[in-house]
Amino acid sequence: ALKGSQAGIVMPLDLTWEVGNNYTVSGQGRWFTGLLSQVTHQISSNSASAQTTLQFSHVQWNGFSVSALLT
Repeated sequence: ALKGSQAGIVMPLDLTWEVGNNYTVSGQGRWFTGLLSQVTHQISSNSASAQTTLQFSHVQWNGFSVSALLT
């Protein structure tokens, strides 16, 4: 059902995310709920930046599931 659905976001450095947990991600309203499958951190002294990239699987978009398209 949701096995093939994916989403990713990039945000300021945040070390609190844990792979394997289910999260609801929101901004101005709820965006999606999904299983966190990968966390990557990038830190650059050249550009004085630090960011976290999150990859999610089994994503359900704001109460909508990809499997609904297949029926």
